[in-house]
Amino acid sequence: MITQNIDRNLGTLILSEQADELAGLVNGKIINFYGFVDSESRQQYGRIVSPPAYMLVKVPGSSFSLGQFPPGVIPLKPSSFTFKIPHKGSPTFRQFAVTLAYGITDYKCQGETYCEGLLSDLNTPLTGSTEPASLYVQLSRVQSLHQLSIMREFDPAELRKPLSDDLIKELEWEKWMDDRTREKYGSEI
Repeated sequence: MITQNIDRNLGTLILSEQADELAGLVNGKIINFYGFVDSESRQQYGRIVSPPAYMLVKVPGSSFSLGQFPPGVIPLKPSSFTFKIPHKGSPTFRQFAVTLAYGITDYKCQGETYCEGLLSDLNTPLTGSTEPASLYVQLSRVQSLHQLSIMREFDPAELRKPLSDDLIKELEWEKWMDDRTREKYGSEI
């Protein structure tokens, strides 16, 4: 997954009708690792090795062609940032703006168990609200609290919110349908 917006100047290197595909290369875009392109100027200082010149990534579902690369493959430059430590110095880090990620919605993960662990975001969205049932689904996908990590602080009152009227009606309808089905076909269902 890309963790920074990509420089749109890449769009000038491909056909104009394909440039729109690059406009979608923003923070959160899912990409596939393709390889590295090394530079002759790559340096090593003791155990510290500078990153390759470029990381090649393939954008799923894209067909644009960029130079000699296969369709849908683009090069990413490493990003640099400096971390200032008062009175101690300022180390500069170079890294690729990507991270290994797998994301899933709470509705998609219903009925699943994640034995390896789960990182969950229980925070209320900027717009709208969350259903209490949604939080329950997220919190109940692991077998132990040791397997659950919560991404950031959240309001515990969210867990005590009453169910919405629409959800209560849906649950009542499901109960009614269950009762009717059992009456019609017997209690062995």
